Amino acid sequence: EYRESFVGKYKDAIQKELPIVSSYGEQYRDPEDVELGTLVYMAGSGKIHLPAQEYEKLNCYKEARNRLSHLSVLSLEEIGMLAIL
Repeated sequence: EYRESFVGKYKDAIQKELPIVSSYGEQYRDPEDVELGTLVYMAGSGKIHLPAQEYEKLNCYKEARNRLSHLSVLSLEEIGMLAIL
């Protein structure tokens, strides 16, 4: 849900950078297909201009997604942080 909301908000900026190829060789042509890790990379490299707080939020969601995808548990603090964001 967060990624969809983020892409909706920054769709024009993301679209301007497409097509791109991810580090895994995936080619993105549609902003809705761009994964969190690629969005963090795009923001960190200045391809998408974000306020610092928005970048931190994006990165927190990426880190949480990565931990969960590797079957790691999020702490109550991490869950609380996502709820606040």
